[in-house]
Amino acid sequence: MRRVLKITLIVALIGIVVAAIATGLILHFKQKSDSAAISSNQTTTTVIQQNISTSRMTTTIYRSSSVIVTNAATTTNSIITTRASTSTTRSATNNLTVTRVSSAITYDSQAFCPSEDCSISPYYFEAFQLNVTTTGFYIIKCNGSTDMYGLLYAGVFNPFTPSITLIQNGYDVYDDSYQGVLNMTLQASIQYIVVVTTYDSYTDGSYVLTLTGPASVRLSKIVGAGLQSQQSIYSSSLTRNNPSFCQFSSCDAGEFAYFAAFNVNVSMDTTYLISSSSNFDTLGYFYQNYFNASNPSQNIIGADDESAGYSQFALSLYLRVVSRYILVFTTYSFNRTGSFSLLADKPGLISLTPR
Repeated sequence: MRRVLKITLIVALIGIVVAAIATGLILHFKQKSDSAAISSNQTTTTVIQQNISTSRMTTTIYRSSSVIVTNAATTTNSIITTRASTSTTRSATNNLTVTRVSSAITYDSQAFCPSEDCSISPYYFEAFQLNVTTTGFYIIKCNGSTDMYGLLYAGVFNPFTPSITLIQNGYDVYDDSYQGVLNMTLQASIQYIVVVTTYDSYTDGSYVLTLTGPASVRLSKIVGAGLQSQQSIYSSSLTRNNPSFCQFSSCDAGEFAYFAAFNVNVSMDTTYLISSSSNFDTLGYFYQNYFNASNPSQNIIGADDESAGYSQFALSLYLRVVSRYILVFTTYSFNRTGSFSLLADKPGLISLTPR
């Protein structure tokens, strides 16, 4: 009996030891499992944080890029709507709209003298009417194949009196590439005209006119700026029967141009605009009192070559009723003949009589 009890106690002790060992093993493996799970969750969290960090960095770069894109007036990551040669781009970041028009100044463009001290050499230009729908701050820039700048006018623009209605001149405001910049607040209730021209006379080149502001701006090119009211007052032809002269300081044999001279009669003291229309390059000279073909620089009060565009002259002069004037129509090329017309903005107040 005592032996059986002893055996029972031994078996019980063995069971207790086995149970303890088993419990320890279970707790050990459970702790490792939990530790592994925690480590796995931390790694996942780190990856998510890295992804979040990467996403934020990308967003920052995108916003910075968008600002640069808008200021640089490019079309990267933008939607372009094109009407004719005009495109409009809208930035989603700062809610600015960029309007562009591509064009070119050529030797057939109109010409003018943008300042009072410029020489007789013409500055070619193009003019655009701006229809502003939203009042705000706008930046106007000319990017060209040559150095260009813009002039901004309010209401109307007359190339023969370019200082009138001028509100901003971009000649002295330019960027690092010597492209003119205009920037100011534009009112939706005012009509504006922007004139694009070159820094140097007798220069042509292509360009892109860019307007950046709170809304799109409609651009309409003005054809024949200042000449819209012109009407024909005389038509004729230059032939080999017309007299010829040397319009320069000296001419070699055969370097003479045919001309037609007219007495100019006006019935009111005011400013008159006289221009030519033909299919060849013309010159216009205006004289007071008399004209001497052997000395064409004497008594001259006005001369022009290309202010009307397409190699046609245009003269704007204040004329008095009591004075005597002579207009001489001639050609830039020697021995050129052909038909022509002379036009004026006040046809009821001015007339021409052939001499």
